[in-house]
Amino acid sequence: MLCLECKNCKIRLYTSFEPELEKIWKDFYQKYGGRYNSSFEWCYIWFKYFGEGKKLNIITITANNSLHVIAPFYIKKNTLYLIGSVPELYDEFYILHNETSYLETLINYIIENNFLIDFKNINSNALFSKILFRKLEQTKDYSMIIYNFGPKLSTTPEVNFRSNIRSDVSRRKTKLKKAIGEESKIDYDLEKKAEFIDEMIKFHKIRWNGGQFCTIANYEKFLKELYFDSDMTVLCRMYLPSTNTTLAYQFAYIDSTGKVLTYINVFQKDFADYSPSKVLSYEFLKEFLRRGYNNIDMGRGSEDYKYAFSNEYTTLYNLKTKYSWKRHKKLFSFLKTTRDFIKKKIYLRDSEKNPVGS
Repeated sequence: MLCLECKNCKIRLYTSFEPELEKIWKDFYQKYGGRYNSSFEWCYIWFKYFGEGKKLNIITITANNSLHVIAPFYIKKNTLYLIGSVPELYDEFYILHNETSYLETLINYIIENNFLIDFKNINSNALFSKILFRKLEQTKDYSMIIYNFGPKLSTTPEVNFRSNIRSDVSRRKTKLKKAIGEESKIDYDLEKKAEFIDEMIKFHKIRWNGGQFCTIANYEKFLKELYFDSDMTVLCRMYLPSTNTTLAYQFAYIDSTGKVLTYINVFQKDFADYSPSKVLSYEFLKEFLRRGYNNIDMGRGSEDYKYAFSNEYTTLYNLKTKYSWKRHKKLFSFLKTTRDFIKKKIYLRDSEKNPVGS
């Protein structure tokens, strides 16, 4: 751990998940709230499976003996990334904080120490985004590359599902009942068992021809450990009660701010004609809004059903920096001045040893 003093505050850099860091991080997350991917458990498990070749660079900022910021970064070749990047397994960039003024302190520290950044899925409406843009624009030492714009949709208690959506879901449920002879049921508080998470992963692999579970090494282990060893995940199951046949699963995160994020929604292909995943998504939203959750994040992506089920829209973007020509000129000037200074010192030293006319 490295500790630095900085204008009435103290900045600490952690390069490992120390017990001291674990305690303050968990307490801070529960007290002030944060996105699921800013929790200690999520970051720890992600780094356990995907941290090879990466160096932790977790930054905390304290002032007056109070913690104000936990920035879960890792560093690679002088570039800072949020834990959860490469592979990218989170839906929105988030820095744990309890006072927005210290976000500016964090950004100043990044700039003053000449770090490059590669931040993904930044919320364009977030204060962090606005401060970051302003500071990078002011310094002129960086050029910004913005890439991969995309939508993120969410549902709040103010949502008003259109009548055609309600009718479509009802029609699909009726169609299933006529074909099978019974109504489906949904278990929103499914007991955490290996058979359920294994079946969900199986459905996902079939639906997406392997998908992330085959293309990302250790992804299955990562998700299973999160599911069994943390209290931030929920798995819902839609099934036929008479045969206990699964129709669809909804995997979601619940964070300490009261937000729910729907992460994986899959169905058994034999029942595709009845759109069980769409029905489950709709019923899941209604149930968790009824339970008092004030925001259900539909995640990144522009699928039609997300627009149909949501009433809020946010733009996410990726931002990385590189050193500007102005900074290269400043560095070149500094190196030239240093070179000339050294040459002058060598000349004076040699002149003293061998005076002219001796």
